[in-house]
Amino acid sequence: MNYLMVFIGGGLGSMLRFAISSLFNKSGLSLPVGTLSSNVLASFILVLATAYLIPKLGAEHWSFFFIAIGFCGGFSTFSTFSLESFRLAEAGMWGYFAANILFNLLLCLGVIFFIIKLKSQV
Repeated sequence: MNYLMVFIGGGLGSMLRFAISSLFNKSGLSLPVGTLSSNVLASFILVLATAYLIPKLGAEHWSFFFIAIGFCGGFSTFSTFSLESFRLAEAGMWGYFAANILFNLLLCLGVIFFIIKLKSQV
């Protein structure tokens, strides 16, 4: 059952990542904003699942496999982020290269920090 949940969640996450990337690729921006958006949203969803879902249902519940491992694994795009960063560097677009790395790291970590701090306030 857990493998099926990872499979379904991963497929849905990948489809959403593709849709978001396709939408932003039409904008003509040099910075890969679609990947950035997917990584930030996946970080947000993953921290919500781990901060709120696991304590209530446990790490062995099917929803954890569906959301945290499957959906967020398919939706988060670190490998794509790495390749896009490499291509920016290869093209000599060093400002976009640095911005892409900084935005992905700072925003994803920022979302996690914000949710963890918010949870500790509740």
